[in-house]
Amino acid sequence: QQMNPHFIFNSINSIHKFILENDKDLSSYYLSKFSSLMRQTMENSMKDTISLREEIDTLKLYLDLEHLRFNRSFDFDIHLNDNMDAGLIEIPPFLFQPYVENSIWHGLMNKKDGRGKIDIKFSIEGSLLICSITDNGIGREKANELKANSTKAHKSYGTSITEKRISALYTLNNMETGVKYEDLIDENGKAKGTSVIIKIAI
Repeated sequence: QQMNPHFIFNSINSIHKFILENDKDLSSYYLSKFSSLMRQTMENSMKDTISLREEIDTLKLYLDLEHLRFNRSFDFDIHLNDNMDAGLIEIPPFLFQPYVENSIWHGLMNKKDGRGKIDIKFSIEGSLLICSITDNGIGREKANELKANSTKAHKSYGTSITEKRISALYTLNNMETGVKYEDLIDENGKAKGTSVIIKIAI
């Protein structure tokens, strides 16, 4: 139940599409990735904490599937600071995927000019893990406007649920955890994307 049902249904439909097009290689590749993601999601959901490496592996599987499903219309990059060992950092599972999902669905899918891009960066400040997720999409204001005018808006409660979990982490650890959104603008004052900064105690 952690994974958005829309994503699961759309992934199955994509596999079905590749099969109908008789693209055996792509069907097999997509199905293999989808199976790996479901298995990893199930395994992670049974743990209180997982390593950052496991979380990143899950993120990569999710992004690979969305990248393929949307005809490779965007690029993505995941970067860790040199001083980090992702295998030793323990975090609660499923913290970052809802924000990446928002970047794709609300930021990039309605982008008309240029190629989409998502940059995900991890760093450590003291006892805090900092994750920044930056896209070059249409921005939150335009995304909210389109969502308000759509009868079939993509709805995800993942971010609000995750923010409650992060707030609970703050209460438990009495540290400056939280989520901050930044609207990015160009030199002409036009929206050029959104950045989300997530801080959690480790």
